[in-house]
Amino acid sequence: MQKTSKKALITTLFLLLILTIYFIEQLPLTLNNSSEIENLKNNQIILTQGKIIKEQTFLNKKILTLNNSIILECECPKEESLLNQNITSTAILNTFNKPSLKVLKLTLQNK
Repeated sequence: MQKTSKKALITTLFLLLILTIYFIEQLPLTLNNSSEIENLKNNQIILTQGKIIKEQTFLNKKILTLNNSIILECECPKEESLLNQNITSTAILNTFNKPSLKVLKLTLQNK
């Protein structure tokens, strides 16, 4: 019975280690400029912030360029302009054709 308890304990610890590694990988990484995108993996969650210096509407999306050269794709309302706003965003990296950051959450920062 003691061997069974040791095996169960070792198995449990091993599973906890695997889960910890999995969840650490899922934490958002902070992106400070566009050159850092090359070092990231597809579907990586990214946290970034900056001031929107350029805003373009393309189909049902907005393409937002930040003052740190990061470009975001956002399904934001077309009527509301975000130009010159300071934002914090959580985005997901898509590297299918060319790297792009699709916004999951966008928050306006108070000045």
